[in-house]
Amino acid sequence: MATSGASLYGSGSMSVFVSLAPAPGGGWIGQWSPGIGDPTVGGWVTVGLYFLAAVLAARVVHGRRVSGPRERWFWAGLFFCLVLLGINKQLDAQSALTELGRIVFRQRGLYEARREVQQVFIEALAVAGVAGGLVLAWLVRGTPRATLLALAGALALVGFVVVRAASMHRVDVLIGTRLLGMQLNWLLEMGSLLVIIAGAHWRFRAPARRAALSRAIEVNEAWRALRDPVRRAEALLVRLGVPVGESREPIGDPALLMEVMERREELAEARAAQDLAAVRRLGAEMRERDAAVQDELARGFAALTPPPDPPAREALLRKLGELRYVRRFLEEVGEIEDLIG
Repeated sequence: MATSGASLYGSGSMSVFVSLAPAPGGGWIGQWSPGIGDPTVGGWVTVGLYFLAAVLAARVVHGRRVSGPRERWFWAGLFFCLVLLGINKQLDAQSALTELGRIVFRQRGLYEARREVQQVFIEALAVAGVAGGLVLAWLVRGTPRATLLALAGALALVGFVVVRAASMHRVDVLIGTRLLGMQLNWLLEMGSLLVIIAGAHWRFRAPARRAALSRAIEVNEAWRALRDPVRRAEALLVRLGVPVGESREPIGDPALLMEVMERREELAEARAAQDLAAVRRLGAEMRERDAAVQDELARGFAALTPPPDPPAREALLRKLGELRYVRRFLEEVGEIEDLIG
């Protein structure tokens, strides 16, 4: 059963014919017709923010900045919702739904009770919003704080859009008031979008910052290795495929071990006697030894042809072991000089 210019709404045996254009405005649905819903500068700025937020959300997904499938679904869903809401910002489809609701209420003789129904709708919306927020929070649990920030902005935006669509007179008056020279509804909608934009930007940049920090740490480690003769020699040997470490190096020359023991005894005696001059003399002698060993290591590496043959490798490892002894002795000299200097 159908009539021209009408649509059927109802369920079961209850049917109501609703005229889609009973209002004086002569629109497609009541007073609503498709067009530019908000041609003001604020309206177009809001549309721009919708699409900027959508682009940033897509960048998070395609830039592989997500930590798992649940977070990927969140950002992908947010992208599509922002695109649809950005289009709807000017199409103003919620006004069409509002007009349709008014038509249904008039046809059923319930228009006088619309305030009570709107009140129930808002209360149900609040419960649904809280439940939906809890569900989304559970879905994105364990995700970075940037994603949670975007979630907060998305929930605020959806709540604003749905409450705005309810078209309660008191709500319309409230959000139509001006604050700081702007309508409150602009501030609420733009504020929610800016929170989403901030979260998306933060989420996209966070891995890049971590990667930059990691590279900076690697550069600092490499710089410290270059400044330390022992670590520098170890790094060169590792690049040549030679395993390093005191447990893998050949036992030091007995004459060297004896010399180091004698020097340590002299150093201990100088420390006990608070003889700073003797400590400095031993330090100067060992610094000359340190420079000589480093020169020998440099010549050995320069003359080496990879892969190193066993004799050349053993000679380098012995020199590295000698350098370890010398550097440790110099560290003790520095500590004693600081103590009694």
